[in-house]
Amino acid sequence: MGGPCDLPLLNAGVILRLRDGGGRGGDVTARLRPCRRSWIGDRWLDFRAQGPDSFGLTGDWSGEHRTLSASFTTDCGSAAVAAVASGAQQPLWALSERQRAFLADCADVVVAAGPLDVLGPVHSVRWEGVRLDHHEVTLESWTLDGPRPLRRLEVSERVPPQGAEVVQASLTALLRRQGLDPAQGRGPRTRDVLEALTHGARPPQRIF
Repeated sequence: MGGPCDLPLLNAGVILRLRDGGGRGGDVTARLRPCRRSWIGDRWLDFRAQGPDSFGLTGDWSGEHRTLSASFTTDCGSAAVAAVASGAQQPLWALSERQRAFLADCADVVVAAGPLDVLGPVHSVRWEGVRLDHHEVTLESWTLDGPRPLRRLEVSERVPPQGAEVVQASLTALLRRQGLDPAQGRGPRTRDVLEALTHGARPPQRIF
């Protein structure tokens, strides 16, 4: 497994993700996780959606691990995703001007305009609005083939902060009754995937 130097952006709490919608367009997300609310200025806290850009601040709970996540997404189109994936364009080229400003204002590291390494692809399938007993959840499957194959299934439920602990305990108990162990994952899904992708590779300058 590669050391911390293999994932400099991730270790600084910055995640950049390109997603091909399979004929339904494409988007790019700049995410800060973990982040502190004090890092996010009012300009972004008051921002929700304008044109192709949208911003959200959420608390991510997984077992005893709780962290704040700030995500800025823009619809960049499938052609932009393909251009970056093929190497014709650098990853930062796909970011909108607002995303660049968001990273410059809020990230705890300078996301340089120099070369970034593109990792992937990772196949994902998402099902929203799935009923599990009295819970309405989102299921997302991530599949990575190759020397270090990886299969991850995420079960999540979006709820307001008030009463979230009760909902989490109820959903955890329900999953265990179905024979699923929420504690089986080794760690955060994104880190699992990126470490699998970089295993055995020469440490890159940047990770996208």
